[in-house]
Formats: sequence, structure tokens, C-alpha cells
Amino acid sequence: MRIHNPVITGSLVVSGSISTEGQPAGTVASASYAITASYAENGGGGGGFPHTGSAIISGSLEVTGSVSFSYASYGSGVWSSGGNLIQQRTCGGGFGTQNAAAFAGGTYVGGNCCNTEHYDGSSWTTGGNLLNAHGRPGTAGTLTSGLIFGGEPHPAYSNCTAEYDGSSWSSGGALIQARYELAGAGTQNAALAHGGRNYFGGAAASTTYYACTEEYNGTSWSTGGALAIARHGLGGAGTQNAGIAFGGECTGEVIVACTEEYDGTSWTIGGNLITGRKGVGSGGTQNQTVTFGGTTPSSPYTSADTELYDGSSWSSGTAMTTATNFMGSTNDSTANLSIGGSAPSATCVTQEYTLPNLSQTTFDYSNTTGETTVSCLIETSAARYKDNIQPMGSQLNKVMQLKPVEFDWKSNKKHDIGFVADSVKNVYPNLVSEKDGQVEGMNYSKLVSALVKSIQEQQDQINDLKLRLDNNN
Repeated sequence: MRIHNPVITGSLVVSGSISTEGQPAGTVASASYAITASYAENGGGGGGFPHTGSAIISGSLEVTGSVSFSYASYGSGVWSSGGNLIQQRTCGGGFGTQNAAAFAGGTYVGGNCCNTEHYDGSSWTTGGNLLNAHGRPGTAGTLTSGLIFGGEPHPAYSNCTAEYDGSSWSSGGALIQARYELAGAGTQNAALAHGGRNYFGGAAASTTYYACTEEYNGTSWSTGGALAIARHGLGGAGTQNAGIAFGGECTGEVIVACTEEYDGTSWTIGGNLITGRKGVGSGGTQNQTVTFGGTTPSSPYTSADTELYDGSSWSSGTAMTTATNFMGSTNDSTANLSIGGSAPSATCVTQEYTLPNLSQTTFDYSNTTGETTVSCLIETSAARYKDNIQPMGSQLNKVMQLKPVEFDWKSNKKHDIGFVADSVKNVYPNLVSEKDGQVEGMNYSKLVSALVKSIQEQQDQINDLKLRLDNNN
């Protein structure tokens, strides 16, 4: 199969040969693909094959240009001041990205509000008003496809859902369980709502803490798996089928550090927060989450802490510029916002969080020099892959037959040191590879075991000589 200038955005599985030609952009793949036969990439105009997903190739792969592999490595993050909100408030709902965010609802001195504001990375402008006031709601989605649900239109408890198109709000399907201080995640058409409570004013004993999870399909909510710990004021992030919940307050007004992970059906326990908090900002994915601010059970009650989750445990990040709680936040772990909140009263402050990508190159091949640089190469060596494991016999005599040499490469005249594989074949034929019936190269790493064995033999000889000398004395 021959494809001209393909763009691959989903999975690609090829069971035969595939050849691509790019003019000028080449092949672009942003998701995983699997190839079980030969693959040839002929990128014209310097286009090549930019691929950002995983690749599994069980057939031949021939590359005539340079190849580089890298992985994302992040610093501890940086907080900086952003543009102030038009309306100071706390307990609103944020969604979107750092440079295209929305903040809706919330509470200010006069009560709950219906205001929506947009952020472009530097300043806030007025957006469409909510149909109903939402205080402490759940949110999901983007600036032009947002979702807000639940909340406290004082003094009642809300189950309403509203959908945003970037300019105006419209009604969506009602939550099954009316509640506020719940967590949200996902998108407008695939959202997750979990946790929350029903208490507002009055005796704390009348509070109901919810463990329920609901899933939104763009039209209506359906019941999902319940949280292990019923709580409100929790943080949430991720997607409908890979969500994460952490912190919050549970029965008895106890602030918890527990993290739970959702697989689309049920929740399982993950690593605990370093410091239990409620009313936090958060964003990211199940395996890369950021949370910040919030209320702690002991002084200082309003936190500036930032923590990062890697799918198993939390680590400390850079502290916020200003401690705050019950703020709005966006959906990303590497470029988030703390919007408004209480510090200690309703504020219009915006704080920007950026986690710099310190991308690390682990494999680099240059087609101009022929050199390959690898930061770490792991060779399969576990006992489970091996049979008939025996101690190595004497190697000293064999090692003494090896002939280290200096030489010049014919291709580039570069001076080098090493072995000539043809002579090594006479001593260690299993370390030498051939191509088309001719000696091609050798496996240098396997020589390590022979050299170690030789050193051990020499040490035995030295120990024996020392023992003889001691006995003679």
C-alpha cells in the first residue's frame, strides 16, 4: 500500500507493507500505530515523519534520515501573576486552558452571581451570563464547549446543568442527585460528576456527603460507580473513563488526603496527597495531575501548596504566589490557572501556573555523521527469559587472544579504537554477526562478562600468590 502525505490521528494497524511519500509535510501521526511488515518513509521537502504517539513495529523499518526519540521531563513549575478578574469572587467554576479559559458563577459579597468571564492569557473580558447562579459547581470542557453542573443558588440545592458555546449558555440535562461542592472532569459531551454535599446553612449534623458518580453524554446524566469515600470540596481531573478524585471533607468534617482513580466503571484507591485539603484547584490527567491551594485542617488553614501526581504518588511542586481556596481552575496539569477564590475573602486575583517541558532526548541518530547517542540502553537479561543457566568457564586464555587495535574508518577517515570483528570470530564466534555471508560486526557488550570472569580468575591467582608468600614468611 502506498499513501501520499498521510495524516494519522487514530490507531493504524498494517499487516502488509506500507510506503508513504510526503510533499512537503510528510506523514504526521499523533496516536499509536502498529506495523507488522516493512515500513518505508520517504519524506519529501524535509517533511519526514513527525510522530508523537507510541509505535510498535514487528516488521522491517528503514530510515534514511536522522532519527530522534525523547520523553517529556518536567521541572517543578512556576507561578506568576495574571490579569485580574472583572468581578472579584470565590467558589466559581473554571474550565478551558490557560490561554482560553472561562470562569462562571461563584459567590461575592452580595451573594451568588451569574457572571461569566473569558481569559486570553493576559486579561479577562465579559462572556454570556449563566441561566442560573452556580456557587461551588462542577465543571468540564473548553471555553467554546463548556459544562457547569450542580452548585448552590442560595438557599436551594441545584441539580441543573448548563452548556456553554463560548458566547451563551443553554440548559442541559439535570443531575440525578442535586448537590454542590462536587468535582467535575471530562468534556461537554463526556463529563464526570462525583462527590458533593447537600448542606447549606444550619446544623452541620444535617449535612449529607455524597459518594455518587454520574456520567454525562451531552444530553443526560447516568449513574456510575460510587466513590470509596463520600466527600465534598474534593479535587477532580481526567476524563470520563480515566478520572481522578482527591482530597475533600468527609463525614465528621474530616479533611482527607485520599486519592481515587476511575476506570469508567469503578473507583480504586491511589496514593495519598502529602497534605489533605478541600476546596483545591486542579487539572490534568489521571497519570499527570496538578492540585493547588485549598483549606487544610490546621494552621495555616489556607494553603499555597502545589502537588503533582504521576499515577501512583504525589510530590511537592512550587508554592503558589498567594495562598487561596475555593478558586476556579482549568483542565491542564502543565499550564493551569488559579482564578479568584478566597484569600481570605473573595478576590479577583488570577495566578498562572506553568510546568516547563524539559524534554530529554534518549536516542539520537545523525544521518550526517552516522553517530547514534543513547542515554540508557537496557538489554533483556532477566532469569525468566533464560534456560540452562550455567557458571561461565575460564576466559582468561581467550581474553589474552583478543587483539585491541587502533584504526581509521574508511568512510570518514575518523581515528578510532576497538576490535576487528574478523579476528574476534576466531575467539568468540558467537559475538560476531554476519551479513550476506560476510563478517559485519560484533556485540561489544557481551564481552563484559568474559572480561569480568578474567578479572576474577586473575584475582584468584593473586590471592593464591599472597597465600603462598604468607606461608613462606
